[in-house]
Amino acid sequence: MPANSPVHCIRTAELRYNVRMQYFQHSLTCCCFALLISQSAPTNRECNAQEVSTRIGYTELRTNLPGGRHANTSTSRAMVINLDGSGKRALVSHLAEPPDTWTQFAGWSPDGSLAIIGNGWQDPDNADWEEEHKTFRMEPGKWRYDSWLINLAEDTLTNVTEVDRVSHYNAVSFTPDGTKLLMTSLVDGTSKPYTMNLDGTNKTDVSGGSNGFTYGFNASPDGKRICYHENYQVYLANADGSDKKHVVTGHPFNFAPTWSPDGEWLLFVSGEHYDCHPHIVRADATSLRKIADRAGYSGVTEFLDVPDFHGGSSDTPVWAPDGKSIFYTAKVGSCVELFQANLNGVNERLTTSQAGTTHYHPKPSQGGRLLLYGSKRDGARNIYVRNLANGAEQQITRLSKGRAAMWPHWQPQPVANRKTNQYPAQIRLTRIDTKVTHYATFQSHNQKVVANKYGYFTTHIRDRDKPYLAQTWRLSRSTDQGASFKTIFQQTDATNPPVIETDSAGNIYLIQVDFKSGDAFLYKFDAAKDFLDPRVTTIPGGAAGKYAMMLDEKSQRLFFFSHNNSFHRITLDGTVEHRTNLLKPGEHAILQYPLLASASNGDLHAAWTTQKHGVYLYWDIHHMLTRNHGESWTDFSGTPITVPTAADNTGPSDQISSSDEFEFHTWLSSMALAGGKAHFAYMTQTVPPRENYVRFDLASGKKDIHIQEFEGATNRILGLDGYFVTASAADHIYFVGNDSGYLACLRSRDNGATWEDYARTDIAFSLYSIGGFRKTVDGAIIGTFTNQKQGKDELDFLSDVYFFRIAAD
Repeated sequence: MPANSPVHCIRTAELRYNVRMQYFQHSLTCCCFALLISQSAPTNRECNAQEVSTRIGYTELRTNLPGGRHANTSTSRAMVINLDGSGKRALVSHLAEPPDTWTQFAGWSPDGSLAIIGNGWQDPDNADWEEEHKTFRMEPGKWRYDSWLINLAEDTLTNVTEVDRVSHYNAVSFTPDGTKLLMTSLVDGTSKPYTMNLDGTNKTDVSGGSNGFTYGFNASPDGKRICYHENYQVYLANADGSDKKHVVTGHPFNFAPTWSPDGEWLLFVSGEHYDCHPHIVRADATSLRKIADRAGYSGVTEFLDVPDFHGGSSDTPVWAPDGKSIFYTAKVGSCVELFQANLNGVNERLTTSQAGTTHYHPKPSQGGRLLLYGSKRDGARNIYVRNLANGAEQQITRLSKGRAAMWPHWQPQPVANRKTNQYPAQIRLTRIDTKVTHYATFQSHNQKVVANKYGYFTTHIRDRDKPYLAQTWRLSRSTDQGASFKTIFQQTDATNPPVIETDSAGNIYLIQVDFKSGDAFLYKFDAAKDFLDPRVTTIPGGAAGKYAMMLDEKSQRLFFFSHNNSFHRITLDGTVEHRTNLLKPGEHAILQYPLLASASNGDLHAAWTTQKHGVYLYWDIHHMLTRNHGESWTDFSGTPITVPTAADNTGPSDQISSSDEFEFHTWLSSMALAGGKAHFAYMTQTVPPRENYVRFDLASGKKDIHIQEFEGATNRILGLDGYFVTASAADHIYFVGNDSGYLACLRSRDNGATWEDYARTDIAFSLYSIGGFRKTVDGAIIGTFTNQKQGKDELDFLSDVYFFRIAAD
């Protein structure tokens, strides 16, 4: 099959879509949680919106398989799910493909950008021995447990425990400030506390030289002190393990100390084993007091339905975010109920359940308004969330008997400088369409939003069939600056979202490809006809999965560059007057994503991302330009380029990406021309991933700026999507992109030399394909994106298309 055939383009698009669906799963769930939210105080609305946009990480496993503990726990899989129950999926499934291995969701980084995944393995013969002797035997060669960090947005995965490895068994967590990792490792059969860098280097034993068995390792909010229990006694120490101090309780069993949010107190359970209760003590190890009683509850929740020699999972109390109270579980009759207690021991029962119900693992939300927890009812263990103001409860997971959802973790949201009123501009959002396909605005490279004197116009895909041969697409119009949209044209074709342009008369030009015929079609919607009855002309051989279009009104020409390497020059009446192949496969890679940009002097610039032969790897990024509407081409310096030229670094075109990035995904998000410069933004999935801003001087043809952390003071762009917007002021340029699920805008007032925060949403989305008009219009930046919501099947049309408008300065 030819590499650039329409079918190949369809399959490549589907491969890209399937892989990228692993990257972004943020979801706006306010509507689905109306019951939980509606009765809250108005002053909490901003906090509520942020809280319910969060994902939940948890572990799912079988509970009733014969064969004992290992037979069931080896089915454990790390999962994420949206708060409304949508978007459920397993993470890094390949880590659990070998026999007798499993994954567990173990936590998040403080900013929510990274998830901790535990990956375990046990020799099945050792498992049989443990069942027979009813105890663990976690020796090298019999057990392995490592901790991985995964960036869900960028699909990067790192085993931080195998770097400078100290043990075959390692569990990690983050310090509250996110600057370090804490690790508990088995060394010669003894559990030891370690600190290390985020990349796994500089592992340091902070046990203070003790040979005791440590666990429950926790760092203070400022990162200066640590706590843990050693041989079931609680200890405090400096972050490096020095000045170790014993917290004397007089009890033989003390377990799982944690710091209060203000760093003033420690919370832990103390007493006898299986008869221990929440206690607090000041950070100087004084003022010990019991603040709650678990009323006969052992503090261990059983997560298996078969005999388990270990008993279950520790069910420990947790701090409320304000540090003024705790949440814990206690026995009431045959139930284990949820309670809240203040630091003076005054408690409140939160749940009243049917006989035999068990609650476990409570976790308050970041704002303290919602409580996440597990509950076993009718033999099934599922995750629920409760509005603490009104007691409304919502079930999140829906597992049947014999399965369990355990150890839930809220995805944290960054706290500082996250509200839009802390930025120079605000982002106004309008939902154009709902219940659409996940790739409704597929490809940010294709302009799908324009503005003229008749309003704003956008295109998107509504639905599709599985073979990509019947996609319903829409052209929508707004006459109230994006506050509302009306569909003015709809049709079903074998296509991706059409690309659009507009001229000064307000006419709309739209190109829609057709995978069946292999052609593309130019639609002209005349403003004089109120955009009715478009004239349609054929662009022979123009169909491809990805494409870009530019309008040069001075020459009255349209330029169309598609993934099948073809370049077309088209008159505004639809006549194709020039067609050529610009590119051909290079030694390493082929064309994937084409872009076009036009300079004020009429020069037309083409740039593209390549894909390595035979593998899913975006290889490099290139550029060339034409000064005569495509008749001939040169590089930045003016050196002629004979077309078709090799698409990759073996050809003579300008290389935008760096040569040390070849073996990493390298993806061009946007190109713009402003102030005598060519501006590029691209992402490289190195470890950690980075967003690059690159600027070339058009006069010299030389690269004069390369910023590898494309960010302002708080906004950090990091994603495959995003686009530049040029302004009427020659030195002003904007970039709109993805900041950890938040739509964010950076501004430069010196033509790209420096960048600053400009706008940011106060809620996170599952952002996909952020694109918009290339220039500011009526004092605004405009664009669209898809908020992806994944159901049981990719054809469950649950996603939304949003329009956004940002006032420009």
